[in-house]
Amino acid sequence: MISTLILGAVAGCGGTEPAGATASGTVSVSGQPLSRGLVQLVPKTGGPSSFGTIQEDGSFQVATTAGVTGVEPGEYGAYIDYAVDDGESLPFHQKYTSEKDSGLTYTIKEGEDNILNIDLDGPKK
Repeated sequence: MISTLILGAVAGCGGTEPAGATASGTVSVSGQPLSRGLVQLVPKTGGPSSFGTIQEDGSFQVATTAGVTGVEPGEYGAYIDYAVDDGESLPFHQKYTSEKDSGLTYTIKEGEDNILNIDLDGPKK
């Protein structure tokens, strides 16, 4: 009986677990979809960060690195993680690459599908 309970508890590990909320949305630059990168969400009160991989159409869905789908409710700062290829420049203003400078903040509400539509300014000329 005890070994069955232990086996059952171990078998439950390793899958994805839902967080308290979901978050998804789109990222655009001056109205045009950003086709790659990561949206990084950093909790204002500590805890695990969350991220969403930006798809070719600019859409993303948030997850955490701990095998948890979705995001914990709370206040978040955000920034865009974007790798620049050789000879390429950022397609948006550099301030969005830093949580401290981006000005992007979001409140994630429990039990809701939080929609984060992020429109970035183009590069500073």
